[in-house]
Amino acid sequence: MDRPHSLLKRQIKKFLPEALRESGQLSDFLKAVNEVYFYFDEDRKLMERSLELNSQELLDINSRLRAMFDALPDYLIILDQNGKILDFKLSRDNWMGIKPELIIGRQLKNTVFKSAADRLLRQARKALEENFTDTIDLDIDVSGEKHYFEFRLTPLPDKKVLIIQRDITLAKESEIILKNREARYRTQFENASDAIMILRDGRFIDCNNKTLTMFKAKRTNIVGNIPSELSPDKQPDGMLSTEKAVGKINLALAGTEQIFEWIHKRADGELFDAIVKLNAFELDNDSYIMAMVQDVTDMKQTQRALLEEKDKLQVTLESISNGVLTADHKGVIILSNRTVEGILENRKLKGQKLSEVLPLVDEHNKESIKTKLEGLIRKGLEFEFNGLFEGKEKIKKIISLKGVPIFEFDGQIRGAVLAIDDITEKRRTEEEILNIKKIDSIGILAGGIAHDFNNLLTGILGNLTLSKLYLSKGKSIDD
Repeated sequence: MDRPHSLLKRQIKKFLPEALRESGQLSDFLKAVNEVYFYFDEDRKLMERSLELNSQELLDINSRLRAMFDALPDYLIILDQNGKILDFKLSRDNWMGIKPELIIGRQLKNTVFKSAADRLLRQARKALEENFTDTIDLDIDVSGEKHYFEFRLTPLPDKKVLIIQRDITLAKESEIILKNREARYRTQFENASDAIMILRDGRFIDCNNKTLTMFKAKRTNIVGNIPSELSPDKQPDGMLSTEKAVGKINLALAGTEQIFEWIHKRADGELFDAIVKLNAFELDNDSYIMAMVQDVTDMKQTQRALLEEKDKLQVTLESISNGVLTADHKGVIILSNRTVEGILENRKLKGQKLSEVLPLVDEHNKESIKTKLEGLIRKGLEFEFNGLFEGKEKIKKIISLKGVPIFEFDGQIRGAVLAIDDITEKRRTEEEILNIKKIDSIGILAGGIAHDFNNLLTGILGNLTLSKLYLSKGKSIDD
């Protein structure tokens, strides 16, 4: 052998007789054994290198895992099947203030986890029996406050369980708040006084109870249908309901709130007046429309009745000879008839203030009517007033007014009504009559004076006649 292995040389020297060593009979065998030794050395070196690399990798992996565990905000618990804590790792901040040395080796029910111990132990045994990872949410009292935790249980060899405990209080409370809000909104949605429907892709996907009542329909008559199916073929303006509905929905989807009047159709075919409000909203990257429908049939009927009454009132006002003004609680004119427009020489009284169209002063003391108007509007004080009004031709008129307040049911002043008359001619006639009466009085006085004077003259003339008779007989007047 050119290069005998050191271990083979030692074995030959120790166990092989010298005679056999020198005979050469075993040279091929020894050569083969020598090669095996060298092959073994190479394999051993490779194995040592491999072990060295694997040990380093394991150390690196262990370091990374340790860094990851240290960074986790979770508690890690190793538990046996009987509920005994075998190991415990603190969370990053250990906000629960747990000391591992006080709980390792103790039963779970005798630690801070006692309120959740029974449930955790049952789930741990189930995970071991079925060999699967399970997750449960439990609440635990910590320093007098309820906290919610997620426990992830993973089976380990030797009937052990790894429990990863994470605080999910904020998430849980947010979830509870969201659920409460959802329940509250659902209650408001279902109990709303108006019909509310949700549309997606042009079709109704939900509606509240009021919708079913308003349309006298079942949910299947609403959900899945398009808006035009709840409408007549055409709207009052002659436009097709289908086209008009699509236009309104597109405007709402573009971000413009839509409020408009609409004729809807109930399930039994009855038509009714409605006011519709459309608003768009986004949810999970989908676009939706919330449609609120208010049945205004009664309101429309009331409006029509009020318009009829207003027309009747206007006809009545126009037919009377007195001028009439009606004002609101701010003293702004809301109604007038032609008579008062003629008296005040103003055809545009509506919308103006009483004080602006009635610049009157008392016919006697020149006091302004403004104080009377303020008392009427603010305090509900009735008044009568005769004032001077100067028209466009600088011709003065004498105008008579009577103001009466209008009260609400609760006693609040709603406005006022003023009856207005032009009494200029009346006053002129009264003055002429007064003058005539004065002349008649003077005539009567003159007649009385003449009568009295005639009585005096009668006595005088009688005495003169007697005197003439006496003188004709030759008698003396003194006799």
